[in-house]
Amino acid sequence: MLSFGKKVVSVIVAASMLSAAGCAYKMENGNGNGTGGPPTSGPVKPEDNNIVFSDSAIIVAIEYDPVGKKLTYTAANALDKDLTYGSPFRILKMDFKTGKLIETEYDDELAFDMALWSLGAGKELVDAVDFNMIGKKMEKGSYYVVREYTAGDAEGAPVHIPMVNFDVDWDGTISARGINEKPATYEDLLEKAEVISGQNKISFTVRNTTDKELVYGLGFTIDKWNEDKNIWEQTTLTDDLAFIKIAVLLKPDETNTSEIDLSQIEMLIPGRFRISREYLKDGGGALVLHIYFISDGEGMLSYGRYPAE
Repeated sequence: MLSFGKKVVSVIVAASMLSAAGCAYKMENGNGNGTGGPPTSGPVKPEDNNIVFSDSAIIVAIEYDPVGKKLTYTAANALDKDLTYGSPFRILKMDFKTGKLIETEYDDELAFDMALWSLGAGKELVDAVDFNMIGKKMEKGSYYVVREYTAGDAEGAPVHIPMVNFDVDWDGTISARGINEKPATYEDLLEKAEVISGQNKISFTVRNTTDKELVYGLGFTIDKWNEDKNIWEQTTLTDDLAFIKIAVLLKPDETNTSEIDLSQIEMLIPGRFRISREYLKDGGGALVLHIYFISDGEGMLSYGRYPAE
């Protein structure tokens, strides 16, 4: 059971609980003065945030419910031994300038039941993060839910962290990233976007938030969300388009507002789509811009990651 102030939210777990005496107690209001056990140190804080995501504790399904505001995921133990874990987790944000995960304030007021649980070898568990319990508006960016799973009881036993990640768009929209999908460094580029009414054109503004010049062309690709696999897949919708081959320069802190005309795209079936465009950094490396939209399959488009309810 995960508590936030005086609110309590259930953590959904399909696994067996370790019933060792004295291992389960509750933290009240995050102060560590719980009942049924000694004071605690609260959620895990990885040393130096040097996170290495495991290839043995893996995410096999992940989905965000925009109505219930819950991120639900299924984690699988691919090891031949049990993993032990607790309820505490941290919400870390990717700092694209340093390439490191940094602490956030979004889990500061969360308090956790300190029970220990076991995820058996070859078994799966279903867990959920309830964003209704986070009382602060989340900034745009790419985030990770970090919870440690320990293989064994001995001191120094290997620690496994599954990759549970989600994005917050410029308008506050939350979405799950594809299974084990590495972050594309686009979150700090897009300032705003909208579908121009009745024209099937997307107008968007990009700001160069880096200290390097960015160069980009007019080309782009379109990905479609695969509901069955929970991943983004590149389509062939732009294969027959002829893009003018020019290079556009965007200096540090400069903005550029432009449009993409989707009326030229045939066979836009119903579903969730995203436009992808690369921005090359001076000195090497590339940033990827993603712009999300919904198609109803009848020629009507709307901006966003999820259909309007």
